Order: sequence, then structure tokens, then C-alpha cells
Amino acid sequence: MIPHLSYTRSGAESKRIRGRGSGKSTLHRWLRAYAAQAEVHSDQKAEGYRYVVVDGTGARFQQCRGNVCRRVETYCGYVRMVHASQGVGKPFEVIGRWTNTPWTAIAKQVYERIDPTDVQVLISDGKPGIEEAFLQTHMKHQRCRVRVWKDLRQFLYQDGVKKAGQTEIYVFLHTVPVFTYATIQKLETLKSKDSTGVQHHITTSKKQLLELQQVLKDKGYHKTATYIANLSEPLLTFLNRWVDTGEADPATSNIAENRFSMIKKIGVIVKDLTPKYTGVNGSQ
Repeated sequence: MIPHLSYTRSGAESKRIRGRGSGKSTLHRWLRAYAAQAEVHSDQKAEGYRYVVVDGTGARFQQCRGNVCRRVETYCGYVRMVHASQGVGKPFEVIGRWTNTPWTAIAKQVYERIDPTDVQVLISDGKPGIEEAFLQTHMKHQRCRVRVWKDLRQFLYQDGVKKAGQTEIYVFLHTVPVFTYATIQKLETLKSKDSTGVQHHITTSKKQLLELQQVLKDKGYHKTATYIANLSEPLLTFLNRWVDTGEADPATSNIAENRFSMIKKIGVIVKDLTPKYTGVNGSQ
């Protein structure tokens, strides 16, 4: 029940069914024992992964004080995950999960587990440090097209943009062709006769995003303008590759977002549960 309910709700349900529930110290002990049983990832490097999804989220962590966990403390930290797929339509597998670990250290471990020369596209939400740590010269970077709306709201807030001004910008962005494709769940193989139309949409998207940058600068919304400038090229990666290869690459980091939503429902995360294990040739 833990992955689907908060600790409070699952504890209450356990009491309803069994007449009693597990205390936090017991839960802490069980989870630590479970983590200790997990297999360490295989030493053999896995090959053939074309797409890598990298994402992270903030979380509250729990740690016990005392030999019998007489006092439970919580603190803020972060969880980071890496998934990889071997091709279009292939499932994303867990490469690793980490807590409170720098992106550079994570990238080093990831590329010890999978062959980076196989990776064609890095997919992320653009968090600081991801591109620098993971992106290599032969790879393309795809910014998650779904995450844009949430991030944009944050930058507009930092620039002091009122709700009416935000609405104006959202309405404009909805006219940009790249976001029309974002509403399509699955793009099919591109036919040669349709490639000219898609290329036109790419050109139009670039032009409109440049126009938006200038409007934002003129209004003094410099943080949001910088965000759009950094976003524009990697946002269009999936369309450019669709034209070049005919294949519709994945363009969101939803696989990681879904996993994070399950973790956050627990409420707190037991310290040091992570993750030296992986889904590549090993346990999940």
C-alpha cells in the first residue's frame, strides 16, 4: 500500500484491517532491510540504449536517531532517476536511482552501466547541471515539451508578471506549431510527402519563439526571455529528427515524472535507501 498512499493513510488502513499498524521506526527498519537485499547492478556494460531520460525532484527524507530509532528527523533533499530505451516503441528501463548525489557523479555511473556511444537523444526538463553532465557531442538534447508550461509559470512569477500578462503569453505559445505536436500522444513514421509541411512548422516555431523572446525583453521580463532562448533549440529536437530520420523520438520525461509522483505519495523517504542497484541486468 505504501507506493499508493501516504504513510498516514496506509497506517490508518492497516489499523482498520488488522487492529494495529506499524510504527515509523518499524517501517524504517523494514525498508532498510529491503534495500540491503537489492542486487548490485551487473558489472557488464549494457549496449544499445538510444534514448536516455534524466530527471529529479525535491523530497523530504527521514532518518532515525538512536539505536532503536527513538527520534525521527526529517530534512529536505532530492531524488534523481535515469531511464533508458533501446528504440522507438521500446520500454524505458531503470538505469539507476540516487538521493542527494551530484549530476556529474550520476552521469559517471550511468555511462559505466550503459554505452554512451549508443545514445542518440538525451531527454530532460533542463534542470541546471544535467546537460553539462550527460550531453556528449554526438547526442541531441530534447527538452521535455510537457514540462515547459510549469517552468514558464515559475519564471513569469520571478519576473513579477501578473496573471493577465501570463495569460497573454500562454495564448501566444499555444499558436506556436511545436506545441500543437505536443498534444499528439504518439507521432507516426513520417512520410516523405509530409516532411515539407513539418519543416515549415519548424521554421515557423523558431520565428515565433524569437519574436516572443523580444517581446519579453521589451517588457523587462528578462528571466523568462532567457528561459525561452535556452529552450528554443532543444524543444524542437524531436521535430528535426522526425524530418531527418522519419522516426518519432520520445519527447517528454513523463516516465520519470510518473515514478516521482508515486514516491511523493509516501510523504517521506527513508535515508540511504538508494540506490546502488539498477534495472539493467539486475534488480529494480
